[in-house]
Amino acid sequence: MSMRSRQTDTLFLDAANKLLSYCPALRIYQLNEPGNFPLAFGGSFLNLVAVQLRGLVVLRQIALLLTKLPSLAILHLEKLEKFTGHQNATVLGTEPLADSLVGIPAPTYHLQQLQLTKTLLTSDQVRWLLSGSETLEELSLRDVEALDLPGVIGPIVGSLELTLGNFAIRDADNHLALTVPVFTKLKSLRLIGEEWPWESLLASIQPGLHELMITWSALGVAGVVAALKNNSWQPTLQKFSILFHEYTDPSEEIKLATAQAHPVSQYLEELCDGRNIALHWSLDRKPTTFANPFLHFDF
Repeated sequence: MSMRSRQTDTLFLDAANKLLSYCPALRIYQLNEPGNFPLAFGGSFLNLVAVQLRGLVVLRQIALLLTKLPSLAILHLEKLEKFTGHQNATVLGTEPLADSLVGIPAPTYHLQQLQLTKTLLTSDQVRWLLSGSETLEELSLRDVEALDLPGVIGPIVGSLELTLGNFAIRDADNHLALTVPVFTKLKSLRLIGEEWPWESLLASIQPGLHELMITWSALGVAGVVAALKNNSWQPTLQKFSILFHEYTDPSEEIKLATAQAHPVSQYLEELCDGRNIALHWSLDRKPTTFANPFLHFDF
């Protein structure tokens, strides 16, 4: 790093910390590269509710910060660097707990929403993050190899979103699908991506689901149709949504109409009517409230 670059970073850090000192009621905080810009958080940030940190290297970078945020409800952790495969997925999980969190008190906040993107945490780190949270309303895993994370927090999650990765690690994606049974109290499940093992995944969902959402694919809808034909599958299901979440061109409305006219979609409508399940189609560009809770969270 050049001297000019270091001077620029120092000036930015000084200015940012000064600005923060004038924001004692700050409630939403987003930061890229927290390791490069370790902004100061004092006792005046007791009202901070939502934190998004991108470009993490190790959990210890933010551990002390998290212990000072008793009102935190939404936490997003995202690795910003290029994500090319399994080795990069383990960056946050490679540090032993003894080296990363020893001596740091557990946070006292009660999280409502946790999103992990291109990130992996060890089971001990997850327990530490959620040590003050008896329940977790929403969990979102994106481009993540799940490993044993769901086994640690599965029983406390009420709403789950799983997004298939853009990288070619089929074992990782399949493992993410295989974690669904450990989420024993799910009321809402959202599956983003087309190439899920639909039959086995849908069959593995624990009873009690109220809402199911998938992104459009003929195979995905066919999988749901096959599941719905069994009246004992998810008898509490109230709403099924199909989302075209990547489409931006107005002409995509024609594709939506084509999808709705697909024979499997027609059969789906009949099954939903017969089981009193609300069927919803959407062209929304934002797939769920997980996309940006900083816009959707009701403070």
